[in-house]
Amino acid sequence: VYTQVAYPACPTGRDSERVVRALRGVGLGQLVDEGVHKVDDWASRLSRGEAQRIGIARILYHEPEVRALQV
Repeated sequence: VYTQVAYPACPTGRDSERVVRALRGVGLGQLVDEGVHKVDDWASRLSRGEAQRIGIARILYHEPEVRALQV
């Protein structure tokens, strides 16, 4: 999950605590419990809503000055 949240950042120099905060912030704490560095086929495992929340977690992780979401 780390690489999905940290994308497009390089996976070296991992900041797991930021990933954990971002995932918990969007209600995906169950993925944290499984381990943020677990390798899995996330495209088939996550529901569409969970996949959208990964995208929102990515925004939280990168902390941009401007955030725009289309609803």
